[in-house]
Amino acid sequence: MSEYTFDFLQELDPELVQIGRSIENIFYDDPHGVLVKSRLFAEHMTKTIASLENLDHIKSWKQVDRIAYLDREGLFTKEVAQSFDMIRYIGNRAAHADGKGDLEKALKVHKNLFKISVWFAEVYGSYDFKTPEYQNPPMRKTEGLDTNQITKLIESTLSKQLSSFFKQQAIDEGFVTDDKPGTNQKELVEEQQGNPQEEEPPREEEEQHDTADQPEEGPRTLYGSELLFQLSKLKESSQEAIEGSEAFSSFKKYLHVERPIQNDLEHILRTKVNEQSSQLIFLCGSVGDGKSHLLAYMNETYPDLMANFKVHNDATESFDPHKNSLDTLAEVLEPFSDANIDKTNEKRILAINLGVLHNFLESSYVKESYTKLASFISESKIFETDYVSENYMDDHFNLISFSDYHPYELTKEGPESSYFMNIFEKIVQPTDDNPFYRAFNRDQAEGIMGPYMTNYKLLQQKTVRQKLSQLLIKAIVQHKYILSTRTLLNFVHDILIPSNLEEHLTSTSVIEETQALLPNMLFNSSDRSPLLKVISYVDPIHTRSEMIDQMLIELNNSTDISKVFQKNISQEGLKDWVDALSDLGPFYELTKATRQVLNTSLIRFCYFLSDEMEEIFKNKTYNDFMHYLYAFNLGIPAGLKGIYQETEDAIFAWKGSPKGNDQYIYYEESMGSMNIAQTLELKRYTNHLVKRDQDVFYRFKDTLLIGFQNQHKTEYALLEIDYPLYETMVKVLNGYRPNKKDKEDAIQFLEFVEKLMQIGKKEDEMVIHDLTEDLLFKLEYDAEFEEFTFKRE
Repeated sequence: MSEYTFDFLQELDPELVQIGRSIENIFYDDPHGVLVKSRLFAEHMTKTIASLENLDHIKSWKQVDRIAYLDREGLFTKEVAQSFDMIRYIGNRAAHADGKGDLEKALKVHKNLFKISVWFAEVYGSYDFKTPEYQNPPMRKTEGLDTNQITKLIESTLSKQLSSFFKQQAIDEGFVTDDKPGTNQKELVEEQQGNPQEEEPPREEEEQHDTADQPEEGPRTLYGSELLFQLSKLKESSQEAIEGSEAFSSFKKYLHVERPIQNDLEHILRTKVNEQSSQLIFLCGSVGDGKSHLLAYMNETYPDLMANFKVHNDATESFDPHKNSLDTLAEVLEPFSDANIDKTNEKRILAINLGVLHNFLESSYVKESYTKLASFISESKIFETDYVSENYMDDHFNLISFSDYHPYELTKEGPESSYFMNIFEKIVQPTDDNPFYRAFNRDQAEGIMGPYMTNYKLLQQKTVRQKLSQLLIKAIVQHKYILSTRTLLNFVHDILIPSNLEEHLTSTSVIEETQALLPNMLFNSSDRSPLLKVISYVDPIHTRSEMIDQMLIELNNSTDISKVFQKNISQEGLKDWVDALSDLGPFYELTKATRQVLNTSLIRFCYFLSDEMEEIFKNKTYNDFMHYLYAFNLGIPAGLKGIYQETEDAIFAWKGSPKGNDQYIYYEESMGSMNIAQTLELKRYTNHLVKRDQDVFYRFKDTLLIGFQNQHKTEYALLEIDYPLYETMVKVLNGYRPNKKDKEDAIQFLEFVEKLMQIGKKEDEMVIHDLTEDLLFKLEYDAEFEEFTFKRE
């Protein structure tokens, strides 16, 4: 194996190898020279590519023009184009700079030289080329650099995180001696940096215990960062993510956020604990809604109270392999059977998914031995979809349901989520008991840098947390995403820590850092989790407005990119990054890939950090739907007037009607040149609305029901509208023609229309529309003479 990084290019281009060797020979004693030579390396490569592609006429061009031409010809991948940009602009700056911080820049350039070299070998080299693994440039003995100079260079020019790594490398290679007596250097580096070979947080059994429950042994780190270690606990794959009704670590206790259902459960427990009769408390819901977490919290917080109740968690309890879930339930509920319920004083909590409960109610066990329990469940209306479930209780049974609780609330001003906001607040609040904030402060003091540090600063801004909360609500409403607490915490991890974290531990270009910042990771990581895939659907880059167009025009014509970002976004926590954008030079000199990153980044950052553009990013269809949803749960017909009119118009627009005759609607699909229509006069039906005098709804229906009836008010039909259906209706009203998939997705709407047409007056009146001549003929029943008449309208 060669001792030089770029020797694998020997057969393809020996001159590149010689430049590469000269770069590594001076890497640590002349990093400024490295930047200059790196520019020569990239220039020689583009000239070689020009020769190989029979483009000799561009070899005499400037490097910036040559890169732009090769990029326009489609020769570069996005990553390679960005690497050429980075090598060029850092090299250009180095030619006019004082050399400060050049070792950091040299490391960035070296990594990108490796990227373009591997690509060059893969495209133009032999078919059997095997990609080598990237290694940091090795240290070499030189006559002009002594031990003290190496140590000083490393400590003064590298960030804390890099410094410990490269100092250890110097010690291992004999350039620097250990000046800390009695310390094993391997242990020192692992203490400062974590295990650099680990791609995930430590997962050995002995490291899985919550640190707050153990004797204090000093802060734990991952890759040298305490914040990274704390944030790693948020991952779904971490030990901390495992839920159970018994276990509740201090870390989970810190992150716990009080919700209304917690107060409901505590109230019932305190009410029933002294009852001298059997008491069964149903804690019902669906998978991932937090039943186990709530029970674990109650066990931890109120052990004396919980000691009076036996707990059976249907989702986590182990079963007898010879019994199915219904057999087990029948056994658990034996004290509450018809025969025993008045004979015992047993108190039990049953955490159960509604699907399992429904299956049990349909079983022979219930019909034979649990009729009282079945009657209670029926009276609670827990399975009635048009009824907002409430806590329900009688002498022996008590029911609390998660089903109509949501992780957000409905308010007059729009949806809000105190739950999401409180979780975010727990992670960033500047208090002594916040392990994340303590870790962040210690990392800052140690000079730790990286995109996750910048992302944490962004999350500290309330406006960013509010926008994230609203995006999560949109994921739930628009895409029916079921969001558990575990998924929420994993979401926080994924928008703060880049998936290619290891690449950011050494050094990156400003473009790579830009891609790893929160707004870009949020919308660019659809392959990282199902939730992020859903979030990508509401990417603000799809927003169109004159203001955005003007901003992008200004960016595309700028010679100092940082000034455009400074003008349009709040720089709190971002000043270093925004200032670094100025190093990119004029926008037009960058490759298409880099320009695209900057264009999308500006829009996304404005979404989070621009007060002036807040209105531009609002979705009218979504906002209208949430307004109607609030009005429906309030039970006030006046607030639903708009959606009644839109639904009526959508019915006629979807089915079609003869032009200029809004009381007629086509009865069947087109029959060629003739279409049959009928009169459809709709009268609005609102008797199903239930008035609820509340300002904020914590329990509510997330779909709304509207209805129409015939003129005699003898028949009516109801339509359940969720956001996807409402969105489709609005599109149809704006001229959209539904396709086959739309009709399949909106089958409930079509069935509703058919019901309305059944209660219309088709028996008394039909219209035939001659499409060729655009003529209408009416077939009408005359009740007085008991005959039909046929005439032209």
